[in-house]
Amino acid sequence: MRIFATCLIKNEDDIIEQALLSAAEWADKIFVYDNGSTDKTWEIVNRLAKTHDNIIPWRQDTKHYKNNLFGEAYRANKQICEKGDWWVLLPADEIYIDNPKEFLAKVPERYHVVKMQSFDFQLTHEDVEEFDFREGDPFDDKKIRYYKPDTYTEVRFFRYRKRLVWPEGQYVPKHIGIVYPKKIRLKHFQHRSPSQIQTRLDIRRGLVETGYKFFRHASQASWKDKLMHRADLVKDEGDGVYRSTHIRYDTKSSPFVHFIKVVAHRLGIFP
Repeated sequence: MRIFATCLIKNEDDIIEQALLSAAEWADKIFVYDNGSTDKTWEIVNRLAKTHDNIIPWRQDTKHYKNNLFGEAYRANKQICEKGDWWVLLPADEIYIDNPKEFLAKVPERYHVVKMQSFDFQLTHEDVEEFDFREGDPFDDKKIRYYKPDTYTEVRFFRYRKRLVWPEGQYVPKHIGIVYPKKIRLKHFQHRSPSQIQTRLDIRRGLVETGYKFFRHASQASWKDKLMHRADLVKDEGDGVYRSTHIRYDTKSSPFVHFIKVVAHRLGIFP
């Protein structure tokens, strides 16, 4: 069993080194796709690649961001895969709590898909008062210690099969497979410092102004609008215990639909 990651990045120079080094501990190859960074992100990726053979600076271009860009690295490199290997969608601001290699080794063969449970860490009003966030400083997770009590889930890992097709324009492969009931946990550091949040908002608003529809919700103008209060969040105590009130987007197929999918995969109708 091998794990291949497709990592989509843009302007992540504060966190990309930490994220890639963490993933390099469990991924056999990480194909890094830079979506037009204007900071030092791509420079850092290339530096890390010189000392880590499994970090591959795969492509850099300026296409409009969409989640379906993850599929480009898969389509270009799937020939290296064998039955039983796994692929993972790897955003640069996600760091795993559970070790994926250990987690996936326990997934029975009848399952093809693993979803993540995301604990979303937030920059708070109190963080800004307590710590010094200087532009250009690397990300320090000791400053971002509070996460939302409600988590959410999305597809992150899927088993490779020779007949599996990942069409252009689609977020995940077609007939991706049967979902494993257990979820793998990760920390999501979407908002890390005032300067990082402001850059993120400015880029997304700029795209919306050009007619881009993917970030229609990007209406906030100031990083201050993204701040939360610690009282509304849960503190990471560093004990490995993460608490969640409920999981958003945790939809399940009806028993009948699930049965049909299982039969279709076992009969080879689906890959």
